[in-house]
This record gives sequence, structure tokens and C-alpha cells, in this order.
Amino acid sequence: MAILTIRTEGDPILRKTARPVEAVTPKIRQLLDDMLETMYDDMGVGIAGPQVGKLRRLITVDVGEGPYRMVNPEILWASEETQLDVEGCLSVPHFNGAVVRPQKVRVRYWDENQETKEVEAEGLFARCLCHEIDHLDGVLFRDRVEMEIDLEHPTDEQLAYMASHGLLPKEEEEVEELERIAETLQGDAEASESDEAH
Repeated sequence: MAILTIRTEGDPILRKTARPVEAVTPKIRQLLDDMLETMYDDMGVGIAGPQVGKLRRLITVDVGEGPYRMVNPEILWASEETQLDVEGCLSVPHFNGAVVRPQKVRVRYWDENQETKEVEAEGLFARCLCHEIDHLDGVLFRDRVEMEIDLEHPTDEQLAYMASHGLLPKEEEEVEELERIAETLQGDAEASESDEAH
């Protein structure tokens, strides 16, 4: 296997529509393996053909349930129920944003042996499949972002957005809850002192 060069935003190939694969040849299988290796090397959970300079409808995905090698993936169905979460992308470095995706999707594809498969995905897996299939149609997640989120140094506006949409990390939610409790207690104490003074 080999580590491939990841194309980044500004490269025209990321805005082109990938072509269907007519047959899963040894060359295609090798490319899928190389894509998976490249994805792991960059600590990603998904990667698509155009991201490594190949205009073929290929994606690899691993959100912790084992690797999927998908050829000509197609979303057959998407739930009306949606999910909102913060996404990033190997091809759009140093940028994160909140994106709405379907909560569930059903995807049909060929596996690496050219066998037709279907998978029903939910949550992060569904999000990742939508994100990667978008790449095959020249769509970057930036196009779908509702709010840019600086994960390292979020602005007050970004923090307010994250809080109102349940996107704050658990520990931050706990800290904020403690701060609210502390402010309430302080306010009660000041009110009590004021009453005593009168």
C-alpha cells in the first residue's frame, strides 16, 4: 500500500464530478487500499477518489465499525430526521463548521469484489457517507456549513450557536452548568446580605 497526496481546496479536481467505475480491477482494489492507508495516516474517517486526484466514484470509510471500501456508492434513501454536528475535511484543512445531514441513510455500492451490497447507516456513519459521496459530485462540506466553528478558539457567537444546538463538548457543558450554579448561589448570597442590611 502507498500513502497518496491529498488534494486540498483550490484544486480544480475537487469541484469535478467523478466518473463511475465500470469494473473492479486489481488496479481499483489497489487504489482502494491506498486510499484507506492514506485516510488512516491522516487520522481521517473517510476519503473519496477526487481527494487523492482520482476522478472515480470510490470512497473508503471507517468510523470505528471496520473499514468499508465502496465503489459507485449511491444513496437510495435518506431519513427526514436530521442531525447537526461539526465537520472537518482532509481536503479543507484548518476549517470546521456545523452541517445538517440525514440521521439515517441507505447506500448501495459494489465492494472490492464487485459484489452489490447495501448498508443502512446512522449517526456518524451516515454523516460520513454523505460527506464522502458529496465529494464524488464536486461538493465540499464548506458548501453546506451553517456556521463556521473554530474548535480551538471559538468566538462568543460560535459558543452561543454551539450551546443552543447541543454541540458543546460534554466537559464544557458541565463547566457552564457549574458556572450557572455558582452565579445563582452568588446572587442568592448577595440578596440575603441585602435583606439582612435592611
